[in-house]
Amino acid sequence: MPHRSSQPETNDNSDLLPGQKLILDAGFMESGQSWLLEMPTGSGKTWLSEQAINHVLQQGRKAIYVAPIKALTQNQYTDWAYRFGADNVGILDSDHELNAAAIAAVQLLVTTPESLESCLRQPQTHLMWLRQLSLLVIDEIDLINDGWRGARLEGAILQLQLLNPLLRVIGITATLGDERALRTWLGAAFVRTTHRAVPLDWQQIHFWTAAEKQLRAVQYVLNAVQRQHQCLIFCQSRQRTELLGQVLLGKGIPTLWHHAGLAPAERTEAENAFQFGKVQVLCATTTLAMGVNLPAREVLIYDTQRPNGNGDFAPMPKRELIQMAGRAGRPGFDERGTVTLLVHEKEVGHWRDVHQSLLLPIHSALADPALLTERVLTAINGQYVRTSAQLQRFLNCTLAAQQGLLPNVPELLKDMQTSGMIAAVEGKFTTTSLSDLAVRYYLQPSTASHFQRLLQVEELWLFDLLLVVCSCPDFAPLLPVRQEQVSQSEVCLASIATVFLQSQETLEEYLRPPQEALLKVVYTACALYIWTVCGDVEETASTLYCAYPQDLLKAIASAQRLLAALLELCTVIELPTTTVDRTEGTTTPIRLEALLKMVTHGFNPEEATLLSVPGVTPAQAKQLIRLGIRSAKQLGQTDPQALVHLQGVGAKTRTKLVRYARVVAKQLPNFSEPCSVDNCQHSVRTLRQLWIKAQTNWNR
Repeated sequence: MPHRSSQPETNDNSDLLPGQKLILDAGFMESGQSWLLEMPTGSGKTWLSEQAINHVLQQGRKAIYVAPIKALTQNQYTDWAYRFGADNVGILDSDHELNAAAIAAVQLLVTTPESLESCLRQPQTHLMWLRQLSLLVIDEIDLINDGWRGARLEGAILQLQLLNPLLRVIGITATLGDERALRTWLGAAFVRTTHRAVPLDWQQIHFWTAAEKQLRAVQYVLNAVQRQHQCLIFCQSRQRTELLGQVLLGKGIPTLWHHAGLAPAERTEAENAFQFGKVQVLCATTTLAMGVNLPAREVLIYDTQRPNGNGDFAPMPKRELIQMAGRAGRPGFDERGTVTLLVHEKEVGHWRDVHQSLLLPIHSALADPALLTERVLTAINGQYVRTSAQLQRFLNCTLAAQQGLLPNVPELLKDMQTSGMIAAVEGKFTTTSLSDLAVRYYLQPSTASHFQRLLQVEELWLFDLLLVVCSCPDFAPLLPVRQEQVSQSEVCLASIATVFLQSQETLEEYLRPPQEALLKVVYTACALYIWTVCGDVEETASTLYCAYPQDLLKAIASAQRLLAALLELCTVIELPTTTVDRTEGTTTPIRLEALLKMVTHGFNPEEATLLSVPGVTPAQAKQLIRLGIRSAKQLGQTDPQALVHLQGVGAKTRTKLVRYARVVAKQLPNFSEPCSVDNCQHSVRTLRQLWIKAQTNWNR
């Protein structure tokens, strides 16, 4: 059953919800100042944002709306393109690119924190448009404390205010807590409302064992469905959403599941089916805690704990729980909503009256020196600051400074100079080739240093280069590992050359990832290598028992970006002489260039040589492979007539391709790699040791 919006359909104040009326009466539209609004989910926050945006657009000025996830930006873009006109609204996120001219042409830009921050890294490109900007609306502004995303959001706000001091900022959230520091930093008026269009009833179901927990949850859902109540269930993991969903299906309850491992089309299908009442129950991870508007009569929080990264579990953050609970109650259909927590008997006290307890204060993510280092780097690279005094003023304007959380800045700058990320010349800071590359590829400074260090290793084979990118701080996602996946990885390692895997000590010494990530690094590198061999995502996922091909696709995209950065880094740093001048085999840059093609297109080393032939596109290379022509050398030996089935290629072009291939084949480097039995046995043994160590740590 579709929900009805809580937005009033007319301009009559009698249609307003109490929170909306309170805020409008306080001068929200006319004051021209910044505002910080804390309002429960379903109380009309988005409608207020829309009114503020409309007010600005009517004046011929421009606005930006920032949402934390793509699902929300795309939803709002669709709504506002209809409301304000498609030509007046643009969307900028990882799925939608806009050049500077396209951004300047729109009145309203809908974007994510990361995409907005990317525009501001080179402000000169967008300066005229930014000066016409009147309003910045930030949805879920409480996420300003959320690691890299929060640091980039804070940086974007600060940079926009420097470029446009008269900019009005509206931050909205349902889970703020102590607002004083954020309100002061924004210079904003603050309003907190507690009225919900649909009030919530909170309750708990207690259990002792996992079996009892599932039994009680199933009985609860059966009762809810019998009352014609749609039920949204939040679980801690993808596997659990599917397992519980299957159990409910077995009881005859129409159920779907929703998590990040599903393809976008599958997630959209589940959202639509639930929104329009085709299924009564949707099991989900936190993918639905915010973003797409999917209210339900009942919200069941199946798991109140989350993995803590150390092989153990901890209670979920209260903010996350409140976000989930906010989905309960459909405005226009339900008089009340119900939030139910499944709680272990030992934790009843912890969760008692949790919805009435105070939220922990929000702290700036820039308290982390690594996150502050990136902000300093982008500020210098974007010419927001040049001198030490300018940098100090810039940092004093951060929320971290407001809260007294700035790390030791002189020590941080000293470390950045020592690592070659910045240079100080005649009292002015400048970036280096290394840091310019880090900014351009959105690399954490620690990733740039990681790459720079490992490129000094004299001999890196293709698999070693995969390990280099998979072990860097910026690689995501690392694929989860189970016993059967270790076995398949052993098969992969039994036929490839690698320097790093000769022992566990060697691997740890060179790669230096967190201990709990080491096994995942090796397995993910194996998955990427197998992808280059078979060239099919579904087949690769099946071979490695990877439950979700979508994760593999994300890993491939991450590897492409990082390999491109690693390849360019080879041109800006000095490589070891033996790496550059080896007369036999290939150099590290040449191997990287080939590996980038392999990972991008799913080609093995020989197949990737087809892309070295002038005129051969990736699509044509795949056609040639299907015709049995698997290398530039083989293409050069082919009769042009045998290429008659090559689509879109005429007789003259076929002859040229064969002629070019003959020339290229003579110049191709030798990609054969020494793969001795001893080498492979060492690699397999190292992998087994990592698996045993991971199991031992988990059992502890």
